[in-house]
Amino acid sequence: LPGATETFEVRGAKLAGEGGIYRVSLITDGGEQPITHVWAGGYWRQRDLTVRINEFLADWERDTLTIVSFYPWYRYLLLVAPLLLGLLLWSLLPIVTLTLQKGGNLTVRRRTWWRVTTHAYPLSAIEAVLLEPRPLRSALLHLRPVALAPRPHALPGLTPRTRARLIALINAF
Repeated sequence: LPGATETFEVRGAKLAGEGGIYRVSLITDGGEQPITHVWAGGYWRQRDLTVRINEFLADWERDTLTIVSFYPWYRYLLLVAPLLLGLLLWSLLPIVTLTLQKGGNLTVRRRTWWRVTTHAYPLSAIEAVLLEPRPLRSALLHLRPVALAPRPHALPGLTPRTRARLIALINAF
């Protein structure tokens, strides 16, 4: 937890019938939060720090107790939310792969975590777009992908008709 850590000694406290000096670790966030829970006996207990330190030292056979000022749950959310939002935005970013094939097509593969889209553009169409006087962005919007031809080793065991339907379905996306 954020904040300063102070250590102080409680003298004369009894632990299992013995007297001595026992150390208590106090963790606060600058004194703004009241201390509401005390770690003792292996679990958190709600206690008032000012009147219960000696009772804890007497009740539990431990020579070290940790007293923590808890943040409300929404403060933890505020600490973690930027990290979670960053991970979400990073996972939404597509991975784009450009491949220049021997057949004269430029293949654009766009992969996100929910789907993969692949389009092939003929180089002649790309050259025509680059030579046109209109702005490049509007020209690229009018560029249509060509249908991807199946590779000889792709989709083994399918009939040509089923393979053609599957390729048409893939190209529809």
